[in-house]
Amino acid sequence: MNIRSASGRVVAVTIFLLSALLVGSVAASCSLIANSRFNLERQKAWLGSEPVSLRQGWQYRWGDDVAWAREPADAPGWTSFSFPGQAPGRNGRESLWLSFPLPSKSIEDPTLFFLAMDSNFEVWIDGARQFAFGDLNGPRRSEFRGYPWFLVPLPPGAEGKTVFLRVQSTHDNIGPYGEVFVGSRAAQVARIVRTDVPKFTIGSVFAIAGLGLLFLYARRRQERMYFGFALVCITLGLYLVCRTSLKQLFLFAPVPWFVAELVCFFFLPLGVSQFTDVIFGRNALTWATRVASLYAVIALLAAATGVVTLTDTLFPFQILFILCILVFIWEVVKRLGRDDLDPKVLAVGFLCLGISGVHDVLLAMGFMASSVEMSHWGLLGVVGSMSAITVRRFADVYLRMEATTRDLAVKSGDLEQRNGDLVRMSEELGRVAVKLGDRLNTPLEVMLLASEEIEDHVEERFKGLEDAELRKEIAHLFEVFRRSTETIRTELKSLQPFKKYAPQNSVDEDLSLPSFESRVSTPPK
Repeated sequence: MNIRSASGRVVAVTIFLLSALLVGSVAASCSLIANSRFNLERQKAWLGSEPVSLRQGWQYRWGDDVAWAREPADAPGWTSFSFPGQAPGRNGRESLWLSFPLPSKSIEDPTLFFLAMDSNFEVWIDGARQFAFGDLNGPRRSEFRGYPWFLVPLPPGAEGKTVFLRVQSTHDNIGPYGEVFVGSRAAQVARIVRTDVPKFTIGSVFAIAGLGLLFLYARRRQERMYFGFALVCITLGLYLVCRTSLKQLFLFAPVPWFVAELVCFFFLPLGVSQFTDVIFGRNALTWATRVASLYAVIALLAAATGVVTLTDTLFPFQILFILCILVFIWEVVKRLGRDDLDPKVLAVGFLCLGISGVHDVLLAMGFMASSVEMSHWGLLGVVGSMSAITVRRFADVYLRMEATTRDLAVKSGDLEQRNGDLVRMSEELGRVAVKLGDRLNTPLEVMLLASEEIEDHVEERFKGLEDAELRKEIAHLFEVFRRSTETIRTELKSLQPFKKYAPQNSVDEDLSLPSFESRVSTPPK
């Protein structure tokens, strides 16, 4: 009964926390969306439209000559290319100049938005530097600074002019990542909030739900599936939060955000393995994720000691991650034909992830007109399928626990009944012990005393008997009589412990026989 009530409290607290989390997340989402819509109304009054994507008129030039920022846009040496995308013909070079024109329409508080930049860069307009990130000339030019987004303020009257970007990178990529937007600062922030609210909300829900599952696992350590699901929710939730631009509005820490994103990505397969081990048992995915986790630990230690950079550790793990995904798909597919619901539920969740992932890949390749990512909704489908499996298994365990509790109650009733029978038997045995003791104790004492006196009297009476053998035999008979009496007395003493079980009236009851002392007070003649 205690187990049942404790489990009920754990379930109630967990459901309350998750419900409060869900309501709070929905309220926060509505608030942020309302705020973004308010900003849209403000930007319509200032700009008349949302931020404009700058896709036309991009040119590049390999090298590092500051004088190029003071040349006209049509100066020789500049080559056009398609943007978004990388400038061609890098050939290992680390310095690049880019240029693009601004719209001629007037914008209040004009601001450029860069989603990310590889890696150090400067913004020049009219031969003057307007913004700089990182050290392009000093000894720290190769230092990794993370992947933040940037809001670069433009000077008054910048509309219609050409923006020059001086970029330096030792990474595989160089220059802006994704699209570049121009608009008012308020409109840029509103677009960031509006774009990232779903992903940020889903990630936050995952992370806090994972903490609730850890609380549940702390109360039920034998349920290893709770730990695996908690690890999946926490790593996946923090990973989604780290992948948003919204996080930078709360904390500007590019390198810590990137490290957190990398750690979550590295240990996500371990959580999936801990979860599926309970469902499928030890399988090939177990060993694949262990190899990936071992690599993750070694890679993070190597990056922390400066042997390699953080970005160098990413590509090998991506290969291991793809291997884990293929092994996982194989383990699920080969169980689909069995009479087991769990693999089918997981398959539905990962099908949602696959569809949303294909959508985002096509979006990144430019084949989709929409600019809204969908993979976080696919991840919501995966976590939803894992939640369904966890709830079903928890319900099974709870029902089995209920059945066990009822069975224990029945057995406890049987034991109580048998215990009552034993108590009644003990009382009867105690009553018998009292009666025997009271009835036989005094006669035995008399018999022992009589046997001694008779033995002395016989010895005195038959002292002159000439037949020694007869005298010896008579003495032996009286000795046997005395010892038998003592044996009976010893056996009666073994019943003494049972007297405590006898009812009080049995102990107080006068069951003694008349004393025989008067009969043996004088020796027989």
